[in-house]
Amino acid sequence: MKKPTQKEIFATIKKIMEQKELLSQKHIKDIETTDNLSDFLDSLDYVELIIELENKYVIAIPDEECNDQVTFQDLIDDVKRRFK
Repeated sequence: MKKPTQKEIFATIKKIMEQKELLSQKHIKDIETTDNLSDFLDSLDYVELIIELENKYVIAIPDEECNDQVTFQDLIDDVKRRFK
């Protein structure tokens, strides 16, 4: 699989959140990469998002590294880093 762009990863995150009904469509459009994940997701929703991203991109994000992800940009950067 080719390395996804930041825009592609962010679109995937939004799509997963919409499909899982984690946010309304209106709120999903308002999300920026600088927003804190905890402002939009509780811990269970966050775990579901990580699992979906791991499955989509066939990557593994260790649990201990998930604690370092504060913003959507942190999560995007972490996914991109898995494609070195």
